[in-house]
Amino acid sequence: MRLIMETGASAHTIWTKAANLFLNNKDSCAITIEAKFRALSQGDLPPVNDSTLLRALLRGVNEPLRGMASILKTKTPLPSFLEAQSLLALEESELPASTSATAFTVP
Repeated sequence: MRLIMETGASAHTIWTKAANLFLNNKDSCAITIEAKFRALSQGDLPPVNDSTLLRALLRGVNEPLRGMASILKTKTPLPSFLEAQSLLALEESELPASTSATAFTVP
C-alpha cells in the first residue's frame, strides 16, 4: 500500500499506480509461472487414453467438419484417435480454401 498511497492523491491516481504495479510485473510473473509449469511432473496420473483423445478431437471440430465428426461418432467400434484425425484431415483437404483454414482445431 505504501507504494501507491500518497496524501491528497485522487482515487484515479491511486488506481493507476496499482494497475501499473501489477502490469509492470507481468513478464516476471509469466517467467515464474512458465518455469513452474515446465517443472511439473505427471506423477501417478494415468496417461491419456485413446478414447479421451478421440472425444476431445471430436468436440474441437469446427462447423465445416461437424458432419464428418457426427459420422465418426456413430461408427462401431469407434475409430482410434489417429484414424479419426486422419479422416478429418482428409475431409478438410477437400474443403474449399476459404473454409479449410478454420475447419480443424486440434485440442
